[in-house]
Amino acid sequence: MIAVALLGGIAGFAVGLITSRLLVGGTDPGFLKGLGCASGTVVVIALVALGLCRLNADLAPEIEGQSLELAVEVR
Repeated sequence: MIAVALLGGIAGFAVGLITSRLLVGGTDPGFLKGLGCASGTVVVIALVALGLCRLNADLAPEIEGQSLELAVEVR
């Protein structure tokens, strides 16, 4: 878990650095514009990761919206 947190921090720093550097070359660069673009990029990446996790989730099976129940009889 610590490794994931460290890698996420490094990736977030890299995305923010790259995004802010790309904005400096444009017209009217500013701190809030760079912060907004970097934050927006991180949010988009997080939403993509959330979508991939949802698609690969192991969901309980359902029939007509009702979850299945397992009945076991022990003799």
